[in-house]
Amino acid sequence: MTAIDIYMIDGNKVNMTIFGTISNGGQFAGTLNPFDLSIALHGDVVFGTLPFPSIFLGAYASVPLSLNVVMQITDSDAFVRFGQTAIANHTLNVDISGTASIDSMGLTFNNIPLDRQLVLAGNRQSIFVFHPSFH
Repeated sequence: MTAIDIYMIDGNKVNMTIFGTISNGGQFAGTLNPFDLSIALHGDVVFGTLPFPSIFLGAYASVPLSLNVVMQITDSDAFVRFGQTAIANHTLNVDISGTASIDSMGLTFNNIPLDRQLVLAGNRQSIFVFHPSFH
């Protein structure tokens, strides 16, 4: 994940576009099946979950991401801290986690843990763009 564009907030859901790259460092192609991804400010509680779509990855391949997703806010206080930190800093440490499954070579590999700490860096405008919703 290299950037997050938060373009509408509505109740306990946030519409987001997530930019980044996903890579397969292995010698076999496979399909990453859809799963729920949790996101938190590093060291804080999870503030939301978002659906991660199915993605085909070739052997030793990287795929650019531009995902439009709706994130369910699970902890509004933690989400506020995330937003405050994003606005106040030039870098932001974010923890993502989930449990994935991959289809490859006619087999399904289940319960693959995905736990990563990401550092989103750059000026504040290039990391997050907040577009408030006016209802």
